[in-house]
Amino acid sequence: MYIAYKCKTCRKSFILLEDEVRHSELESRYITCPYHAAHRDIIVTGKYDDLKECMEKHPIFKRVNGKMKQIK
Repeated sequence: MYIAYKCKTCRKSFILLEDEVRHSELESRYITCPYHAAHRDIIVTGKYDDLKECMEKHPIFKRVNGKMKQIK
């Protein structure tokens, strides 16, 4: 499973594996924005079974000539 997040401070989106998130929680760590490590205010924007499905439904990816392209 994949989880899509969005940083409230810088408004950038990122995707993590659910196993990585669970592992971090077991080690008493918190999730931060990968672009700016000081930003802790993040929200979950969706949970998906497949990475392709996640990218198609996430607004920063767009299909161009049959390929997925990041537009932001």
